[in-house]
Amino acid sequence: MINKEALKKAESHITEKISSFSGIPEELINTVANIYYQYWSSLPEEIAQTFFYGDLPEMKNIEEQIWGKLTFDQKKTLVEKILAADFGIVNSSLAQEYSFLITAVEFSPKLLGYLQNIRDKSDDDGFNFAVEHMLWNFKYRIKNTSTKTILRCKIEKKMKEGSVLEIKDLFKQMNIGCMRAKA
Repeated sequence: MINKEALKKAESHITEKISSFSGIPEELINTVANIYYQYWSSLPEEIAQTFFYGDLPEMKNIEEQIWGKLTFDQKKTLVEKILAADFGIVNSSLAQEYSFLITAVEFSPKLLGYLQNIRDKSDDDGFNFAVEHMLWNFKYRIKNTSTKTILRCKIEKKMKEGSVLEIKDLFKQMNIGCMRAKA
C-alpha cells in the first residue's frame, strides 16, 4: 500500500531538487523516485525536514568545510554520527537506513547532473558506466563501490538482485512527466 502523502512529498521534492531526467534510463529514475519516497515515508518528520532543508548548524559548518569533498560512504558515516548525537538514534540498522536515505537524497541531484553532462559529451561508454555505478550505490546498496573492481560490483549486484526493495514503476505514479526519461 502506497503512502499517498509521502508520494506527494517525494514528487514535490524531486521537482524541486532535480531539474530534469532528460536522457536518464527509466530504471535509474525509478530508483531515485523510490529513494525520495522511502525518505518521506520512513524517516520521522522532524529528521526528514531537518536534513532536507539543511537546518542543522553542524551540517552548515560541515558543508562549508569538507562536505563537498566526502565520498557517499563517508557522508553516510557522518550522518549516522549526527543522527546519534542530535536525535538519539543509536540503533545501528535504523541509523544506517536513515543515513543512506538522507545521503542519497542529497547526492542524487548532483549525480544526475553529472550523468547528463557525460551523456551530452557523447561518451556513451562513460555514461553507461556512470549509470551502472549509480545503480550499484542506490538500488543495490553496494558499499564502497569506489574502492572495488567492476567485476566485484557486478558480482555483488547479482547477489543482491532478489533483495532490492523498490516499488516497480513508482516514478510513473508521480507527476514528473516533463522530466522525461529515455526508455
